[in-house]
Order: sequence, then C-alpha cells, then structure tokens
Amino acid sequence: MTTTKSFCAVLFGASLMCFWSAGAQADPTTVSTISYNVAAGACSKPIAVPVNNKPVLLMGTSLNNAIQGVGSVTLLRGNTNNILTWAGVDYFAGTENSYSYNPAAHIMWLDFPGDVDVQTAASSHIQVCASASYPQPVVVGYLTFVY
Repeated sequence: MTTTKSFCAVLFGASLMCFWSAGAQADPTTVSTISYNVAAGACSKPIAVPVNNKPVLLMGTSLNNAIQGVGSVTLLRGNTNNILTWAGVDYFAGTENSYSYNPAAHIMWLDFPGDVDVQTAASSHIQVCASASYPQPVVVGYLTFVY
C-alpha cells in the first residue's frame, strides 16, 4: 500500500512539474542569414530588421582575404517612431552603442581597418557600406539575425 501511495505521489508531482514548465516555455528562436556583396564606395540595398519591439541579435562578418572581421549588436526597432537602438561590440572600434532616426548612422564595423560599415537605412532598415578607400574592389560577408 505504501508503494502505491508513493508511486501516485511521484506521478502527481511529475504531472504538476510538466504543467508548470509548459507555461514557462519561450517563443521559438528564428535565425535568418543574409549574404552581401558590395563594391568599394557603395552600399547594399536596405535590409529589413525582422521584428518590431523585440531585441534582435545582429552578427556580421567580412570575409575578404587578409581583411576579415566580425561584430555583433543587439538591435531594437521601435514600432511607432522609426528609431533603431543598438549596443554591442565590433572588431575595429570595440564597444558600439547609439540610436538613430536617420539613414547613414554608423552601427558597427565588420573589418579591422574600419572600411566595412553596417549603417542605418531608411524606414528603420540597415545597410552594409564599403568605403571608397577599401583596398579590394568588392567586399563580401554575411549578416545573421537571431530573434
């Protein structure tokens, strides 16, 4: 009889744990990777920040030979005011943090000389720009959004 009661108590406790933990489940994570290929002195087309009013991790790479780099920032795109806010680190400058309502604001560098720039673009989008002094004709890499 004691074994049966103990077994029932264990089953009851396990079912309560399942019930409580089911309510604490997080939303599924989405990962989206975009490649870029930008000529020196130009910018990519605008890239949409995937969601409003949720933190979005943006990781980026520059993959050209001898001029590689990485950076990551957490972005927040406001729902009503077309503002982008960010904080993170990059390979060239270290800590990056700011906000902007306007296009062409620096977000992070993706290479160690500071020639490949992730910037704000119109309508709370972002873009990748390569400086005119970039030593190779084209810069390539990836941006990954996690949200």
